Amino acid sequence: SSASKALDILAFKSFDAIISDYQMPIIDGLEFLARIRSRDEHIPFIIFTGKGREEIAIQALNLGATHYVIKGGDPKSQYAELIHIVRSSVEHSRAKKASFEYEERYRIVFENANDGILMVNRDNRRIHSANTKFSDMLGYTQAELLELSVDDIHPKEDLERVIDAFEKQGRGEITIAEKIPVLRKDGSIFYADISAAAITWEEQDYQLGIFRDVTERSVLEDLAKKKDELYRMIAENSSDVIFTLDMNMNRTYLSPSVERLRGYTYEESLAQSWEEVMTEDSLERMIILFGQGFERIRNGEEMQQPMTIELEMYRKGGTTVWTEVSASAMYDEEGNPVGVLGLTRDISKRKSSIESMIESEGLFRLFFSNAPVYCYMVAPDGKILSVNKTALDSLGFKEDELIGRDISSLYAPDEMPRVKQLVREWQDSGNLRNEKLDIMTKEGQRRTVILSVSSVTDSSGNLTHSILIQRDISDSDLHTAIRYKTLFENANDAIFLMRDDIFLECNDMTLEMFACTREQILGQPPYRFSPPQQPDGRDSMEKAMEKINGAIAGDSQFFYWKHIQYDGTPFDAEVSLNAIQIEGEVLIQALVRDITKRTQAENDLRESEERYRVLYENLPDGVIGVNTDGELTFCNSRVLEMFRYKNESEAIGKRLDEFLHPDYKKSAMDVFSESLATGKAKIDGFEAIGIRADGSEIYFHLSSSLIKVDDKIVGIQSHLRDLSEWKETQEQLKHQREELSKFAHSMAHDLRSNIHVIVGLADLFLEDRKEKHLTDIIGIAGKMDAILEKSVALAEAGIVIGAKSFVDLELLIREVALTSIPDEIQLKLGGLPSLNCDRAKMVQVIQNLMKNAHEHGNATIIDISSELEEDYFSISIANDGTPIPEDLSHQVFKQGFSTKEKGGLGLSIVKSIVEAHGWEISLENLAPATFRIKIPVRDIQYDN
Repeated sequence: SSASKALDILAFKSFDAIISDYQMPIIDGLEFLARIRSRDEHIPFIIFTGKGREEIAIQALNLGATHYVIKGGDPKSQYAELIHIVRSSVEHSRAKKASFEYEERYRIVFENANDGILMVNRDNRRIHSANTKFSDMLGYTQAELLELSVDDIHPKEDLERVIDAFEKQGRGEITIAEKIPVLRKDGSIFYADISAAAITWEEQDYQLGIFRDVTERSVLEDLAKKKDELYRMIAENSSDVIFTLDMNMNRTYLSPSVERLRGYTYEESLAQSWEEVMTEDSLERMIILFGQGFERIRNGEEMQQPMTIELEMYRKGGTTVWTEVSASAMYDEEGNPVGVLGLTRDISKRKSSIESMIESEGLFRLFFSNAPVYCYMVAPDGKILSVNKTALDSLGFKEDELIGRDISSLYAPDEMPRVKQLVREWQDSGNLRNEKLDIMTKEGQRRTVILSVSSVTDSSGNLTHSILIQRDISDSDLHTAIRYKTLFENANDAIFLMRDDIFLECNDMTLEMFACTREQILGQPPYRFSPPQQPDGRDSMEKAMEKINGAIAGDSQFFYWKHIQYDGTPFDAEVSLNAIQIEGEVLIQALVRDITKRTQAENDLRESEERYRVLYENLPDGVIGVNTDGELTFCNSRVLEMFRYKNESEAIGKRLDEFLHPDYKKSAMDVFSESLATGKAKIDGFEAIGIRADGSEIYFHLSSSLIKVDDKIVGIQSHLRDLSEWKETQEQLKHQREELSKFAHSMAHDLRSNIHVIVGLADLFLEDRKEKHLTDIIGIAGKMDAILEKSVALAEAGIVIGAKSFVDLELLIREVALTSIPDEIQLKLGGLPSLNCDRAKMVQVIQNLMKNAHEHGNATIIDISSELEEDYFSISIANDGTPIPEDLSHQVFKQGFSTKEKGGLGLSIVKSIVEAHGWEISLENLAPATFRIKIPVRDIQYDN
């Protein structure tokens, strides 16, 4: 009796269908429908009412009514129709519910799988279906995937391997195809393990594949290598020279910036000896400092401060450059020292400044006092002004015994003639270099020293004082012999001597490296411990003799070599060869370093870096790094593309908020600051509008993570996804929904037109009782039902037209003409093709155009023809009826426009359907009235 009571009953009892009136007390039929649909979207709901207003019917259908039946006419036929509608609605609902439940079970399994699932026709490899995960993995929509085949989702260069694996899986020869490259929509590639099996469904052979993305297996490694790559980029682009030394003070790495500092290339610099790198004085000081530092490292002492020293280095061309060298210890994963990592910086400008002079004076005094050589400050007249502790302790004097004394008095009596000569040279030039002299201790003992003098002049060029350094070499031969024997026996490299190409002597490391005894290697040539050919394809013996002869000729050799142990086991080595003289005989000194592990690590790192570089540069998302000041430190090419920067230099260094729309700047920086303060990436999931380099806007989503080094936050890394297209798609969908609503409203026009025809035919039948009228009525009713059913289905799916197929246009026109226009109207058809279209919707187009010509134009002839024009066909529909007034020509396709009082929707429906096919329609001529439809060639077919 009321909607309220019905709602109470429905709360505890279920029904197959609901039939409701529109006009009811308190709650009308539309509100009742809305409440039912909020509970149950599927139960058939039929409004059976005497209210026949079109807007109420449209509102009911929009709210989800299954049918809208208007009371009136013969009760018996009215209720027979209602019974038919109820039965068909219930049957449709039950079938839909059963299908939905089955599909829901399948969908839950299919759509919730964590792997991509793909079903492919085995005969043509076309994709039949795929789950959402697979769509997400490849970046395609479901509809797009169904247009593709297996060949479209893999790189062309890998198709042969992919198809071979596909066929083997179909035959059951293999179950899993590993690391198969898969091509995303955006052109990027990921790798998947594909588990597949052949199945038969609906008498068709298919292959069901499960795709598991294995790209992330190396994510941790890639992240680590990313840091390595970043460090490598820093090293290679640093203005300072980065270097590493092993525990024997051999240089193991130099950054390319050494060429900017010293003029020598990386290769030239690495091949130089320490004597060729820096001045003798600098070398002495470096050996002292680094020697002490390495000793502390070997003893396990922790270095509180890096070793720092200023050194004068040689530049290419003969000039020198002052540098500051700072180095700290390096340790392997087990905590064992492996060398030092250092930085060399050009301080030439600083050395010339007043501040550097003050600093240098302090450093000089520190060096002067603690230097392991004899240091004196001497006045221009030769009087000693200052002397260091080393000289006092070694020579046995007290400070007051030397201050004011002539420096010449320290030399041996027999050296005095030469000393006088050197004094004159010193006073003339201000400098002396590497003069060997004998001096006397307080106790009368003779010591041999190497003398060097440097002088300081005033602004007028007058000598103010000189620094005199004596390096005591009395015990150097003994110390050198001990040192070299220790190095030879304890070196980590293989060291051996050769006469020509025969091994004469070797250290213990040689025996360990080559896995042999001393008897097995001595007397043998080096190519006995080499494979027949080197990796470059050259004969080992020929290449070895070339290197040996080069060393004998005086050219030091340093090269890569593939060695083998005594049992034939290969290993990679670095070899240096130098000619030395022992008792007048020229021998070859060889140092061999096993670099197998390093080579493998370098290869692994190189491969990994390349993989990361490809991944980094081909990510569909943009990737940026921001330091704690909010400045961009790195970005991939996708970011430059998204924000339309020409190159990286235009973006690097900009603050994060410079990329944002003013409305988002403050909120973004607040979240950024909070992320740094809390140690949590609060900026994750942030959506904003950005400003491109050209001033245009971009809508993007940003997800972030903190960058930490040694648990310290150094910045934030973010992934940016361009959502502009998605945003535009949402707007298009909104517009499409609005258009579909208008389209649904306009359906009443066609239905009313057909009802008028049925009424007219019924009247004729009552007059002459001809069965043809009944046949025509049944035909029109069938078309109405087809149009209505298809239109509702398409509206529910959110589209205007359905599946397309090629339809003979001439047959369709003649069929429509039988029930749409009187027989006396002449129909002219000429050379019409078949169209690829939705047949039911094309019936609506032709029906509306014909009725428009008859009912509005009173036409006697309708002429329909086709013509090929470049890359499209045009279909012209002309009639000889009343011309369309020029002032109304621009309104004919508007919804509701008509030359009759009740208005009309026919031509607006025509335009919607034509455009939904991807075609164009226009009013070509006013007299005769001619409509022209432009159709692409792809949708045209002529039947010969």
